[in-house]
Amino acid sequence: LADHPATDEARIHENTSWSCAHGVERWKTHCGCSDGGHPDWIQDWRRPLRRCLNYLKYYVDEHYSKKGSGLFRDSGAALREYGLVLAGGEGLTGFLDRHCLPGLDSAQRIDACRLLLMQRMALASFSSCAWFFDDIARIEPLNGLTSARRALDLLIATGGPDVEAGFVRVLAEAQSNMRDDWDGAALWEKLVTPRRPSARELAAYPRRFGAATDLTAMAWPGVRLELVSDARGAMLSCFWTQTLEEETTPVSGPEEFSPHSRHKAEVAFRVGVEHERELLRRS
Repeated sequence: LADHPATDEARIHENTSWSCAHGVERWKTHCGCSDGGHPDWIQDWRRPLRRCLNYLKYYVDEHYSKKGSGLFRDSGAALREYGLVLAGGEGLTGFLDRHCLPGLDSAQRIDACRLLLMQRMALASFSSCAWFFDDIARIEPLNGLTSARRALDLLIATGGPDVEAGFVRVLAEAQSNMRDDWDGAALWEKLVTPRRPSARELAAYPRRFGAATDLTAMAWPGVRLELVSDARGAMLSCFWTQTLEEETTPVSGPEEFSPHSRHKAEVAFRVGVEHERELLRRS
């Protein structure tokens, strides 16, 4: 915007949208707007989904304000300018040097990172597509709830209140059209919470796929992994790039996956792809 400033102004007509004839009801009620694939399905799940996310966001904002005042020079300015880090315009370490109070130790700087990421994840949970389609068990609402799961974990990790029970109580009012036993609480327990990354599950990637290429380090947005072996056995080092946390976990024996783990499915998919490539190579 600094290089290309606005040349015109427009006035927004509040509570309207291009894809809902009822204003913005598509993002909070069963207004009848969907993609049309299942005309007999109802979307009463939209309201409790929004209510539970609003419930969590209230506690996230309250905790950020209280905790952040002891970590940032100006917690509001830090939150507004955190977008520079997310967009790659500024490094996280330099950002912390600029916004954090002087004299913080490494644990306090990690908490500052956690607070900012907590706010990012809470905001991401409100992604428009979570309400756009016709069922809460689709990937879009599940992705939104996964962001909420991460925000809730960071809220607790930084000393905030554990409000999961109240959150799930509201979410349980949401009912999927796909299966009678899939209400919001069941989806949260069986499909959302197992998406939490665990070091022992992440270790499956360098253990299984790194050995074939002599690659002991792997990276994704948010985490870097390195598998180190010595006389004591194998150790996995995890560095969480968005919070500057480091974690070391011993890995031995068979791979471990929690029930409904997405990593188990991902590893199985990658193994299948590698097998197909090997068969094609041999043929």
